[in-house]
Amino acid sequence: MYEELARRVESEFSQAVYPGDQNLGIREIEDFIGQKEWRKVPLELLIRKNSVLISFSPAAYHFYLPAFLCALLRHPDFQGYLEQPIVYSLIPSPILDMPNEIPEQAIPLFTTGEKSLIVEFLENHANLFPSSPYSLFDDLVEAVQFAIKFWKES
Repeated sequence: MYEELARRVESEFSQAVYPGDQNLGIREIEDFIGQKEWRKVPLELLIRKNSVLISFSPAAYHFYLPAFLCALLRHPDFQGYLEQPIVYSLIPSPILDMPNEIPEQAIPLFTTGEKSLIVEFLENHANLFPSSPYSLFDDLVEAVQFAIKFWKES
């Protein structure tokens, strides 16, 4: 299931366009400058900079989100580093008192197919990552449900 979903993410996001070095975001994005192929972003970079998802510009978020999704799906052993940043980046709500407006601003950039795939990922989250031992917050299940509702309605 993991690999099949990762391949579908790759296929669905195959037309995602690199937003340019000057349009990546405002902080913590230096290591992503020049990373013009999201499929080739090193796993180590995605793990080390897992919090950058909420620092990206909407265009960079759209471009790099599939890299994070594929990394988590292909390397579930790094769930503790990738799962929560991905899930919480998908909801337009405060994360540790930091407003996350990226999903709302990025929605127009996502195709219907891309949005559907994100919903599918979220709806299968419990099966893909049952009872995560890495959950720092008790509200991860609630966050997933909120994200599903947001992406379905967008």
